[in-house]
Amino acid sequence: RISGPCSLGGATLTGTSTGNCVFSATKAADPNYKPSTSNDVTVVVTALPLTVSYPANPLTIGTPAYLSPTVSGATGPVTYLLLFGPLPPGLIFDPATGVIRGTPTGPAGQYPVAIKVTSGAATFVASLTLTVQAPVQPIPTLSEWGMLILASLMVLAAGWRGRRFGLR
Repeated sequence: RISGPCSLGGATLTGTSTGNCVFSATKAADPNYKPSTSNDVTVVVTALPLTVSYPANPLTIGTPAYLSPTVSGATGPVTYLLLFGPLPPGLIFDPATGVIRGTPTGPAGQYPVAIKVTSGAATFVASLTLTVQAPVQPIPTLSEWGMLILASLMVLAAGWRGRRFGLR
């Protein structure tokens, strides 16, 4: 027998919402034992605490960013509110989804923000620091360096030959 906000699957009791779950077990009779029933057992089902996290950053100037929150312990619809910022230039906050997205335009630096998340009666404030960095400049490859050195040597050689044969 089971009552309250829970369900039984095999030998696993699962809370389906908050409240008191009452159950008792029954063992059928067999050749060795009489039937038996346990006393009622009450389990209080409580909600997990509301928590919110955002993916790690840094963000790079000129590179599109999409930071979606991970929410656990929600007991109903979730709402989001940007409490303080500002966000780095080029990024926007979507209060319907909690997503921070866009392409940072700079300047590089750290931008502390706080986002208030509410679900049912629970509230959580996610504090995070968005770090924006300048794009990494590529280092020339060996073939690029080789071409630069070869071109320089050719210019030097042409100048040396011209002086040797009196072309200058």
